Amino acid sequence: MAYKMAGIKNPPKEVDVAEVYDPFDYKELHHMEGLMLARKGQAPKLTADGVTQRDGDLPINPSGGLLGVGNPIAAAGMMKCCEIFWQLRGEAGKRQVKGDPRTGLAQAWGDLMQYGSVVIMRS
Repeated sequence: MAYKMAGIKNPPKEVDVAEVYDPFDYKELHHMEGLMLARKGQAPKLTADGVTQRDGDLPINPSGGLLGVGNPIAAAGMMKCCEIFWQLRGEAGKRQVKGDPRTGLAQAWGDLMQYGSVVIMRS
């Protein structure tokens, strides 16, 4: 729904940076595929190949992810939105991704999967 609202037809090519919900190691890979940023079964390969690194073609969780920032449970969604905001403004400091990101995605879950959000931001 978020992609449709944002006019995105090819997420891996149109999203420049993403912050996906990852309170456990495997969740980053799970959500990359669920958000269509990677084809089914391809998220581990993209990660191993460096595609998802800050200097990769599709940076995922340049903040270090939830585990990297101490997993702020109730604030996870806002933390993801803030990171994308800073990335698109070029204000992420040492976490800044390469190039000039224009489209970012923030995604979070909560309360035993009773809540889910995807926010697309553009600069």
